[in-house]
Amino acid sequence: MASSYLSSALDKLEDMLTALTAEQTALSKQLKTNMTEKEKDVLNKLEIECTTRKSKYMSEFINELSGIVKSNVNLLNNSIISKITKLWDDTKGEKGRKESVTSKVNELLKQEISSLWDGAKARAIGFWKMKQEEFKKALISIIVESPNLTSEQKDLIKNAIMQIDGTPNYTLSFEIHSEDVVGGFLFIKKLKTDDAKKKFMDGFDKGCISVSSALTDQSTKAFDTMISKVKSQFQYLVSTYNPKLLTLREQLKECNNKLNYMSQQQTQIQRHLSEVNSLTVFKHSEDDGRKS
Repeated sequence: MASSYLSSALDKLEDMLTALTAEQTALSKQLKTNMTEKEKDVLNKLEIECTTRKSKYMSEFINELSGIVKSNVNLLNNSIISKITKLWDDTKGEKGRKESVTSKVNELLKQEISSLWDGAKARAIGFWKMKQEEFKKALISIIVESPNLTSEQKDLIKNAIMQIDGTPNYTLSFEIHSEDVVGGFLFIKKLKTDDAKKKFMDGFDKGCISVSSALTDQSTKAFDTMISKVKSQFQYLVSTYNPKLLTLREQLKECNNKLNYMSQQQTQIQRHLSEVNSLTVFKHSEDDGRKS
């Protein structure tokens, strides 16, 4: 029930965000059309820098993320048989041994995926904090060195860029389905370790894909949002000196404020939905394991 409600709320919010983003784009185009040629020249240079940096950073990030995942897979590949064997040995003589080990092994699968997520997320946050500072310096350099802006404009835009925070708010929603439940490899009196390892690593590989996709998609979205804020702030601040753009300027400000608020709401709902899924879906996986 909670998951369904949150998913519905998230869908409605995403529709509203899409509409607001379209409105923001339209207002930005109108502002750019009415800028002076000198102001347009600066904005074009900023846009080129944004596009170049995004391509460079995303390529570097994907390579780093791939290395993190590969390292985790290799470590687990070398240790998982001993971990599962220990769980099997520790339950010797227990009634309902198969069900007990199935539950514990699936809890282990969840822990390993969570551990990968925590480690990769921490590295990702560190990566983007470093890159966004580098990014801001490059943009500020364009502003400061431009002959097309006044000193006052330069100071306003420079300070605005420094205030922008592009750190991603990462959330993971990973579901352990019945086919991932590590139950089918257990015999009544014997553990078949090769089958156990293969089934566990297959489940972990699915977790790796979810972790990589979540971090990559959300990093891209966060950087795109940061680029949008840079361009909006530039257009907003240079329009201060053009009375003809006053109405558009205020409309863009209101639109940006709504987008910021709704983006925060979206992050909160995504976090709550992830928490609900981590509780309910894993319980379902345990139930499936007991039926196998």
